[in-house]
Amino acid sequence: KEDPLQFIAYWSIDYNHINGINKPDVYLCRGAKGLELVHETIGSSFGPMLIKAVDIFGNSAELLVGTH
Repeated sequence: KEDPLQFIAYWSIDYNHINGINKPDVYLCRGAKGLELVHETIGSSFGPMLIKAVDIFGNSAELLVGTH
């Protein structure tokens, strides 16, 4: 069975994405055990969150969550 995420090198999360500037708070990279797919954090104040994935070819995709 093929892994649909096999070409993802890393993904990052910016918990307070403001003015189009990406300042990731966490990077989740592919390691010997594969790509970490779950990340949990505790906080009291989050702005719009930007989730960005980058593949092994350097292509990226972004998803902005929580905009008003």
